This record gives sequence, C-alpha cells and structure tokens, in this order.
Amino acid sequence: MPERSEVVSLSDSTPALPGGKGFAALAFGLAAIMAVVLTSGMDGATLLATLSRLPPWAYAPITLLQVTMVCLAAWKWRRMLRDLSGGAYRLPLRSAVAATTLGTLAGQAMPIQIVTPAVRTVWARRSAIPVGPALASSLFEQVFDLLALAGLVLTLLLTAGTGAAPAGIAALAIAVSLTLTILIRPLLRLAGQMAHPVLPGLSQGMTKAASMPLGGLSAQMAISLLRIAIISVLTVGVLTLLAPGVDPRPLILALPLLQLASAFPLVPAGLGLVEAGWSGLLVAQGIDPGAAVATAVALRIVTTGPFLVVAPLMILIGARGVQR
Repeated sequence: MPERSEVVSLSDSTPALPGGKGFAALAFGLAAIMAVVLTSGMDGATLLATLSRLPPWAYAPITLLQVTMVCLAAWKWRRMLRDLSGGAYRLPLRSAVAATTLGTLAGQAMPIQIVTPAVRTVWARRSAIPVGPALASSLFEQVFDLLALAGLVLTLLLTAGTGAAPAGIAALAIAVSLTLTILIRPLLRLAGQMAHPVLPGLSQGMTKAASMPLGGLSAQMAISLLRIAIISVLTVGVLTLLAPGVDPRPLILALPLLQLASAFPLVPAGLGLVEAGWSGLLVAQGIDPGAAVATAVALRIVTTGPFLVVAPLMILIGARGVQR
C-alpha cells in the first residue's frame, strides 16, 4: 500500500455547501421556468391531462433507471477515489451510493455539480477518508461526464447533414470519446504545471490524475457514456409517452446539447433551461406551445418524483453500512 503522503490533496478543510449562491441559482431557475409557463399559456388542466397519459406501469422502469444512474455515478466516484489514491483509500459501494444519492437529492435545489462533491466529501469523512482525496476524486469523475457529452456534441456536428447511419454515428462517437480519454493525460500534466505556482494542491491532484492507467480512465469514460445512454432512453421514452406521435429522432439528437448546457452550475439540474429547450423542440414539431410546456414540465415531474421517493431508502441503507 502506498504511503498516505503520496495521496492527492486539494485542501484540509471540509468544503462548504453553496449556501446563498445556491439558493440564488434556485431562484433563477424557478423564475426561468415560471417565465416559460406564463409565456406559453399553459394551465393546470393541460398539465394534469399530460401527466395522465403516462401509464402507471411506466413508473417502475423510470425508478429503476434513475436508481441505476445514481449507482453508476457512485461506482465512478468510488473507482476514481481508489485510482487517484493509488489504492490507499477505498469506500464501500453502499456508502458511495448513499453519498451520491444525498448529493443528487440536494442537487434538485442547488447546483448539483457543486453540492454533490461537497456532500460526498462530508460523507467520506465518516469512513476516515480525508477531504483532499474525496473532493478531488468527486470533481475529477464529473470531468468525464462533460468529456462524454462534448464528444457526442462534436460527433453530431461532424455528421450533421451527412445522412450517416445511426451505427456509423455511434462508432464515431466512441472513437471521439476514446481520443478525448487519451488526450486528457497530457492535458492534465500541462494544466498541473500551469497551476503549480498558484494552486500547488490542485497541481498535485492533476499530476496524480495524469498518471492514472489508461484502463481506469477508459472505464470512467465508458460508464459516463452508459449513463448518457440511460438518460437518453429514459428522457426520450417518457417524452414519447407524454406526447404521442412526436418524432423521437430530433429529441435524441438534441439531448446531448441540452445535457451539456445543464451541466454548468447555473441553475439546479438545468431548471427552466431544460424545459425551455424541450418546449422549443416540441413546438417545432407542431405541438401547441401550452401543451409543449406542459409536456416539458411533466417530464421533470415524472422523472424526479420516483427518485425522491426511493432516495431516503438508499441513503438509509448506506448510513447503516457506515454505522456497522
């Protein structure tokens, strides 16, 4: 086992939650979604009618897919923590799932890209894992989600108007993602050298990350791509149930762009921005603006509601594991 002094470190102090800035982001998101609703003329009856189109059986796979996405994100963090620390720090999977669940839950009200690493770091202290490795690993595993989304967006731009078959687009997306994975190591070394005079702790973390084996980096990218695929199936599948007759192809193509836009910590979970994007795409297919906004709002309700129900149980299971 490597010496603990070799382990990546960012800071010895526990990170604070977003606080006032987080609530300001929530207020901005709520204002954005209210603006979308008011300008569309959507009413409560339209929203209830849209929600009623979703068959009761659909909530079971929706819940299963949401839980799967959280578990995959927890696995990514756990694997990154192990790899970045050279095996010095390991977190039980149930604890990683509980911390990620709590972070995702808090991310419905505050920017998830900020609050999840903070929550994970606090939770990891319960397993005697220092702040530096916990925070660095959580931040770095999110980088691969951004890289995967950026790779998909780049692929769509390269194939736009070419008439490429879906299989060809998928193969190119995998090739682009693999290229980005290989390039991340020299880029991290360069960034670490540039950051060293100002932020030596961050520089150390980047240097350590750059030395990770390619297999570990590839596993992170593969799981990120798998999570994006699950999100695509979940989102587009629910939209086609809420708006029968809608063409799913433009929705699938637009999904990486919307995800990438909501990946930046402007508003919690892209609140308001995502609804505006989906509404615009549905209106472009000839759907009435009020019905389009109702569909976008219903999408958030039916994809978030089941997770809110099962999240306390997932957190409780992880908490009991730590106590033992």
